[in-house]
This record gives sequence, C-alpha cells and structure tokens, in this order.
Amino acid sequence: MSLYTDASLIMYPSGYKEDKIYSLKPTDGSGDLTFTRASTATRVNAEGLIETSPVNLVQYSEEFDNAAWTKSNASISANATTAPNGTATADKLIENTVNNNHYAAQNVTAENIAYTYSLYVKADTRTRVRVQMSDLTTGDIRLDYNFTTDTSVLNGSGSRGSWSSSSFTKTDILGGWVRISISGIKGAGSVASCSVFLLDNSGNSSYTGNGTSGLFIYGAQLNQGATAKTYFPTTDRLNVPRIDYTGGGCGSLLLEKQSTNLVTYSSEFSNAYWTKSGASVTSGFTSPDGTANAFKLVEDSSLSSHYAAVGNIFTADGSLRAWSLFVKEGERRYIFITNVNTINNDINCVVFDTRNGVFTNTNDPTYIVTRNVQALENGWYRIDFTSAVNSAAYDNFFIGISSTSNMSGVSYQGDGTSGVYIYGAQLENGSYSTSLINTSGTAVTRLADSASKTGISSLIGQTQGTLFCDFNVLPSTLAGSYYVETFLNDGTSNNKVALTYYADGRIQFVAFASGSLVVNIDLPSYGLTVGKHKFAFAYKLNDYVAYADGALVGTDTSATVPSMSALNLYDTIGGTHAINQAIVFPTRLSNAELATLTTL
Repeated sequence: MSLYTDASLIMYPSGYKEDKIYSLKPTDGSGDLTFTRASTATRVNAEGLIETSPVNLVQYSEEFDNAAWTKSNASISANATTAPNGTATADKLIENTVNNNHYAAQNVTAENIAYTYSLYVKADTRTRVRVQMSDLTTGDIRLDYNFTTDTSVLNGSGSRGSWSSSSFTKTDILGGWVRISISGIKGAGSVASCSVFLLDNSGNSSYTGNGTSGLFIYGAQLNQGATAKTYFPTTDRLNVPRIDYTGGGCGSLLLEKQSTNLVTYSSEFSNAYWTKSGASVTSGFTSPDGTANAFKLVEDSSLSSHYAAVGNIFTADGSLRAWSLFVKEGERRYIFITNVNTINNDINCVVFDTRNGVFTNTNDPTYIVTRNVQALENGWYRIDFTSAVNSAAYDNFFIGISSTSNMSGVSYQGDGTSGVYIYGAQLENGSYSTSLINTSGTAVTRLADSASKTGISSLIGQTQGTLFCDFNVLPSTLAGSYYVETFLNDGTSNNKVALTYYADGRIQFVAFASGSLVVNIDLPSYGLTVGKHKFAFAYKLNDYVAYADGALVGTDTSATVPSMSALNLYDTIGGTHAINQAIVFPTRLSNAELATLTTL
C-alpha cells in the first residue's frame, strides 16, 4: 500500500464519463485523463456480452435544446429545474399556441431488434405525457402517462401498426420525478424515432396550446434490449471510453487503432448482399450481444456445398487483412470461413469445431499468417484469420458448413434443417482483428482511441520518477509489425520516457532528451505472450532501470532526464492497448520496489 501512497497519479479504469477517464489519484480531478475517439465503438461488458459504447444511443440526452432534438410546435427552456441527480440540468418542454401535436424527437440509426426507450419526466402545468418509439415505416409504440391518476396506457398508432412484444415500466424517483420506459421489437427500416409529446387534460396529443404550459424532462435513453439499462448521459456519444471485460476480471481500458469493417452487412445475413448457395438463413436467435439478432445458416437437402458468401470486397494488393466471425454450434458442428473462391481445398481457409472451440484443419502458413479463437458467453466463439492476398481470387468472404473436420467435407448431402449459428462478420485491413464494428448497408470506420493528460509537470518527477503500466495482450494482437506505447513526454517526441511492446513479442524501454535517444533497452527476444503483463521504467540522472513481469530486464547508467508534462496511454501507431492500470511516481523507486510492483 505504501507504493500507492507514494504515487502522484493512478489511472484505474473504474470510473469514466464521456470525454473523460477518472484517476484514483489525485482525488481533486487534476489527474483525470482526456479521452477521444470521435466515433462509437463496441466492447465486451461485465456480463460477457458485446454492446455498443455507450449503451445510450441518444445524443445530447440532457440537452433537449440541442439541434439533435427536433422540436415541433414546442420549445425548450433549458436547465429549468432540479434534475433527478440533484443538479439544475432538467429542461422544460413548452407547447406553443398551434392546434397540433407538441413534441420533441430524435432519430437514431437502429437495427430490427428489441429496443427500450426511457425518459425521466415530472409534471408542471401539464400533467399528461406521451413517450413514443417509431421506426418511421411500419409502426410505433406509445406510452401515455397521467401524473394525476398515476396510470399508464400502452398502445400503438393504429394506422401504422404497433411494434411487437411491447411492454412498459415506471419507476418513481424522489422530487416528483418518474422514469418511464417502453420496449418493443423494431420493425423494418434503419431509423428509430424517440419522442416525447405533451398531452392536454383529456389525454389528446393534438390540441391548441396556450404558449406557456409544459412539463419537465430529463435523461432520454435508447438502448438495445427488452429492459431499460442504467442511465448513461451523452453529448455527441463519440468519446466514451470502453471498459472491456474480455476474458473476465475487473475490466481494462480498451484502446484500439482506427479500423474499417469492409463487410457492409455485418450481421444481416438475410440481405441480398450475402449470396446463399445450398443454404438459407433464419433469424431470431440470441447473439453475443444478448439480443435476438443472430442468424442460423441452414443447409438445404442437396448434395452440394452449403454456404453464404460475398465477393469482390476489396482490391487485392498483397496487404495483410483480417477476417473474423462469431459462430456457435447448432445441429452441425464444423463451420468454415475462407476468402478463396474455390472452396474445396484448404488454401486460405479455416475449419472450426464449434463444440470444442478449436481449429481442426491444418494451417497453411504460405497463405494464412495467423488464426485466433476467443470464447464468449453462451457457447459463442469469435474466430479469425489473417492473409495477404495478391489476386482477385482471394477477395471474398465465404461462410459455410462442413460435414467433417476439414475442407474435404464441404460438399455433402444436406438434410434441409441442420445448421450453425453466425453473427458479426468483419473484414479489416491490417494484421489482426479488432473489436466488432457493426454495419448495416455501408462500410463503417471506428476511429482510433486516445487517452492522455497534459499540463501535469507537477505530477511527473522532473529529476527522477517511475512509469508503471499493468496491461493485457489480447489474443488477436500478436501479429504483424505494429507497436503500442505508454509514455510520458512534453507534448513532442523530443522529450519522452516510454514503455513499448511489439506484435512480434519484442519489448523496448526508451528515453529521449532534447531530441536525442539517451536510453534504449531493446529486448527483441523477450517473447511477450497473450495475457497479463506489468512493466515499469524508473529514471534518474545516470540511473535508468527497466522491469518486466517482476524481473530486471535492463539498466542504463549514463543518461540525462528529459523534461516532461504529459501522460499518454496510447499513441496512434496502429496497436491495441487493454490497460488495467497506469501509475506515475515522482521518485525513482528502488529495484526491490520495482520487482514487487511488476510481479504478476
């Protein structure tokens, strides 16, 4: 415990909000890290399920005056009263004098799965309210609530039909607030509209307003699933850190490179984008995200190959690319994925045993560079392989069933009902697969994550100090030539102390002072492996020392100390960080302390 007492900055990824990662120390917030990504992303949550980060799909969830919310015959008085969290941030929705509907609404991109829309509301001069979800093409679902009688009425629109499997809940909150939610399975179309309507005293949504009446609203949220999840406030939703629980444990801060899923319908296998041959697909099965949006690939009764495929996804140029897919055992056990348009041989393909969770065909290193397996919840696995492709014969994504443990069994007599479950197809440029990037009609790019804190010269030892990082190497990232760093610097590369690891298992500890490399502890044969690791780099004039996983790995006794003012947990150089903890000490810890700190 004394080591942590001596630390000047401790980042442990237990608390966060949009744009921010909280540090445990300092306790006044001066060490909190700024987080950026500028796009949404996915993670594995504490329940082992894949979810979009943040779970709240609504933008500006507490700022109804923002342009993200369309106001119709209504206006917003911002920060009009005390919100459920005790801050003066709740808004008032006010009707105008038109004889029509009076509401605020926001459109959200959505899939054809279950969603729940929730909102905190409080009566004022209007005591009736409607919350509504619409998919703009086939239907909507409405919940009308009367504060005076404390009654709720759930219904659909009639003319456009209601969402299926609809339900509602109401939770009383202190101060007269209630949280009301509606849940339903979305119909066709890629847009869901979340709205809140004022109702008159008779419960009508279309009426002549008086220009002043309204009620209070706060904390809008749309999340996947049949229940309202814990409310998460948003602004533009783009810079929310991901605490990832892949493999269990306490969770790590996931920081990834920019990547694009080139498969434009990642999970909608019923779409014509996916050509089915000797097979069909059926929907409605629970996927790795916990909702009923997985498909079953079902063989027909012919004597043939049975697969779904998409071709000509990219221009072959010899670059490394990574194919990945989530799979689960059905009546059939073996599934294959390949990028070659001749599917009756083992070239550029993997065959996977969905029962035992292992690859069963021989890996051909001439064509396939790496292949990996990640076990998830409820029998699901994510499998991937990487390959460099030099001709148009290898620019495909085939997903098929094999009757045997290798490709000799891809052509067989089907029974018309058996199959395997599939979800989340992804193809990326690069030497490894990153977290799932959902697509629904176009390629989607997730931008690079970055976490840093500048202006903290007082927290970083200027004549001596120690940088420590506890991190996980993920199964899919030990490939290619990328590297990742945790480092202190002055905002440039001229003054820098860095802990570095490479995809090929090499580790390196470097220091730059006034633009010159003053320390280079380079261990190309270290052999970094998948799993948890702890590195520390301590510095002092003519006294640098590096520790890795409890062992002394290098020293330097003739180096100066750079001037530093910033902590960076990720540099946009193409790698992946899964950080459990980062600590800055203003002193050069003793070798005994460093050994204790880094022992696994």
